[in-house]
Amino acid sequence: MLKVGDFVLNTASRKLYDKDKKEVSLAPTLFTLLKFFVDHQNQVCSKDMIIDHVWKGKIVVEANVNQNIKKLRDVLGDSVNNPTYIETVTGKGFRFIANSEEYRATPQTESKKLNKILFPLFLIILVISFLFYRYVPTNEVNNLTIIKELHPLTTLKGWEHYPDVSQDGKYLLFSHKYGEQAWNIFLKPLNRESYHPIIETENKDMFPVLSPAQSKLIYFSKGRNRCGLYIRDIKLETSQVSEERELKKCPMPNSRIKAEWIDEKEVFISINEDLKSPASIYQFNIVNNRQKLISKPDSKGFGDYALSFSSKNNKLAYIRNIGWSSSEIWVYDLIENYHQKIKTTPLLLTEIDWLNSEWLIYQSGNKEISKINHNGTEEQIVAKFLTKVYFPFVIDDKSIGVVQGEYTVSDVSSFDMESKELKTLISSSSNDYFAFGNSGYFVFVSDRTGDPQVWLRDSLGNNTQLTNFQKSFEISELSADFNNNLIIFNKSGHINIIDKKGTLIFDSENYSNNVHNNPVLDLENDRFLYSVQLEGEWNIESRKISSPGEKIGLFKGVSARPCIKQNCIYYLKDNDTKLYKYIPQSNTSQPVAEIGKLLKINEWDVFDRHHILYLQKDKAKNKIIKLNLSDSSKQLIFESNAKMFSLDKTTHTLYSNIVSKGNTDIMRFDL
Repeated sequence: MLKVGDFVLNTASRKLYDKDKKEVSLAPTLFTLLKFFVDHQNQVCSKDMIIDHVWKGKIVVEANVNQNIKKLRDVLGDSVNNPTYIETVTGKGFRFIANSEEYRATPQTESKKLNKILFPLFLIILVISFLFYRYVPTNEVNNLTIIKELHPLTTLKGWEHYPDVSQDGKYLLFSHKYGEQAWNIFLKPLNRESYHPIIETENKDMFPVLSPAQSKLIYFSKGRNRCGLYIRDIKLETSQVSEERELKKCPMPNSRIKAEWIDEKEVFISINEDLKSPASIYQFNIVNNRQKLISKPDSKGFGDYALSFSSKNNKLAYIRNIGWSSSEIWVYDLIENYHQKIKTTPLLLTEIDWLNSEWLIYQSGNKEISKINHNGTEEQIVAKFLTKVYFPFVIDDKSIGVVQGEYTVSDVSSFDMESKELKTLISSSSNDYFAFGNSGYFVFVSDRTGDPQVWLRDSLGNNTQLTNFQKSFEISELSADFNNNLIIFNKSGHINIIDKKGTLIFDSENYSNNVHNNPVLDLENDRFLYSVQLEGEWNIESRKISSPGEKIGLFKGVSARPCIKQNCIYYLKDNDTKLYKYIPQSNTSQPVAEIGKLLKINEWDVFDRHHILYLQKDKAKNKIIKLNLSDSSKQLIFESNAKMFSLDKTTHTLYSNIVSKGNTDIMRFDL
């Protein structure tokens, strides 16, 4: 049995119990979904990954995934905006953030005794808390969780990772990668904007660490015919390095070796020696190449991989990954030869560092850094941020460094179907996607201010944020008609309509709690179409734009588009590869074409009276296909890594997102 947050999950009987030990009703699919999340705790799981594991390869529309996740959230009492179990990672999938561990039942008699002790203790804590907040100045309380301002240490274009600061606090070493280039190692003085590539090869050169005397550099390098740990002499003042010498060869091609200095002659190394074993730690002598085993975890996961040594207290701190879902922080005492686990966290930690001889810093959340003492008895948040951060490291006793940014970014591009011209329209260091344009205006979704919001670009190129959703779950299926001042989109399984000023016109959540998807405007008939899930089946409904409070049920289907200059509706059914046509006059439907499996159920549109466009999944690149409804002939229009598109029917211009490599920078904040 597993303790999952406030619940107990019996994996043998497939039953769920709440904190009062009462059984909670859980459908078979929801049990499988919950077990999948627990097994992949804190791992970002795409919808395709969820479908493969939970539905075992069956044809399932994404909306079914959203609906079942919504049901599971309801069972767990979870919130979309303030999640404690299932967190939405916009544009990527979902992450299970609650802690899970083996459940050990406490005898009832012992629990009663414990309650007699804990209740008066709780009253004492309550009184102390009241006095603290009553008499401590408000500004001091607020400063405990203050939002820290980040200041850039590096500004290179591309990825900057694996930072290491020299003992005197004057220099920064880091690995850098730009575009298709290999990882190189750079040196930068902390007091000026000057970058020196000291190791520039075609190999992946990573994890640079300076010796305590700042005279030697160790790093990991992997290339076509090499994989191992290497060492060079270095002069920081002149940015000069000697020829390299191999310290330790990788035991297998997929090995990774990471080092941490003890003194000028010895280092700790983390290494995975075969495919089945997690990484172990050795104490390694760089003079005679002798090594001594320090740790060899028997748990699943990556093993022991992030290292930080304190010469002041002769202790090594390291992170042990115990599965996809969680990590442990351990401290090894070299004098006593003793290992102590001080923290278990549901996060996949990336780095740890000594703040001083007493305290360690680590990433306690996507936007949070905490410190913990080396015994694990005290812990405190030291900084919160408005954006995600990674790789915390100590610069000096007054400032801490982090890595900030995204590995990939999504830009909006346009493709003219007549001239075949492709150009980038909207580009930033953030993710911009779901664009729709006509009449000189564009609407798009962007996370450039934090959470995803709807933005408008006018004919002069000015960008305006139209929405201000707090921790929005997901914004998708965006379309608009700017001549009629209407913008429609799906937010968190509900349909919103706003105008060009961002004023809310319609929100389906005010009328129904059911999941709504795939909204589209049909202005010729003063309505909008959408799909809604009723009693487990998807249905197409419509509402008048002039009076949206009234709905009309049309037929069973999951995605619909109005015909052009005809009184009909094209639509798709759930788990069906055919395109259907609905004729209102006779209230009949008929299949008109076989289109196969789409990349997504909503990635299609009507091009004209005789053609539709759809996005087809392909192994190499996704393809936008133009299908002739008369003879079923197909024409390749455009292929790219795009996962969504929209069509301006007037100019026959396609808008799509193009995914490219992002940018990360190394930042600092003051304590």
